[in-house]
Amino acid sequence: GLRPVIELQSAPGPGQPDSAQMFQIVGGLLRLQNVELHVTVRSARCALFSLSQSAELKLEGVSIVVSNPDGRQAAVAEFLAAGTDMQAMMPDSMRREQVALDWSDCLIRGECDLLLLESLEPATVRLENVAAAVRGAFARVRGNIVPEGRISDDRKLSLQLRHLTALLDDGLIRVDTGFEFNREFVPIVVECDDSAIVVRPKEPLVEMIGNQEISVLQQRLRMRSSWSVFDVSGPVWEITQPLEGKREVLDFSALNMGNLIENDLLEQPVHWDEIRFPLLTEADFRLRTAAGQSNRNSSTGVQFGDRFPPADPLAASAPRDLDLP
Repeated sequence: GLRPVIELQSAPGPGQPDSAQMFQIVGGLLRLQNVELHVTVRSARCALFSLSQSAELKLEGVSIVVSNPDGRQAAVAEFLAAGTDMQAMMPDSMRREQVALDWSDCLIRGECDLLLLESLEPATVRLENVAAAVRGAFARVRGNIVPEGRISDDRKLSLQLRHLTALLDDGLIRVDTGFEFNREFVPIVVECDDSAIVVRPKEPLVEMIGNQEISVLQQRLRMRSSWSVFDVSGPVWEITQPLEGKREVLDFSALNMGNLIENDLLEQPVHWDEIRFPLLTEADFRLRTAAGQSNRNSSTGVQFGDRFPPADPLAASAPRDLDLP
């Protein structure tokens, strides 16, 4: 009946790069059940989980708190490139299985991105009954350089979200391939069922910045939604081609999802400039009662129950330096 607490601090050792990965999963499987993970970020870059080469991560009943007092670059899970990512141009018969996340009944609060993707490997992210509140983005995509040729057409990042309640300071998806013409990212497919997504006011739900044509960038995202709602007051989808100075703003009709916006979705208001993400409790994720023509029902969003981890902030209230050797 006890839940172990694992406390971690991202302090790189002498002579090491100023980055840290708490769990490195390379071509294997890590499964965690009914534990609390409390992370304090002290390095310039930190990832709680780092996955590459067909790695798989399963979390069940896990609570994660990321404290980042100095606002460093941090993510709960990152997908790293395998070598030069030449796999991106391999046919199916030569390719390994994809990287996969499978999280259920989890509570995630942190001053970080949830996902960071720098790989061109195909990946599947399945979230079932998850509450997440992050200072960054749900998925930040930087892609990688393709030396020659192009990415295989059937590669994709699949986000399968069901009974998710997410409070996102920097939106759902952020893609930025920089100024390099040969930097690519895999197409993104989002399936969002019975979920509630709340984005900081005036921030776009999706933002893409890259040197591909705007029409090409637009084809890289597909979304499908059922009984889900989005509290988004800013642009739904913003696409920028910086070198050409082009910018396009799209609404939900571009995603073929209809009107799914519902303002003031949460039971209690979010004061974004004052919010301390690691300290949020169960009450901060509860939704208001659905009104007449709402695009949701009583099962929309995370479902709190016996299997869901307690929302006790515990050690997250004050980040502290561990007595590390």
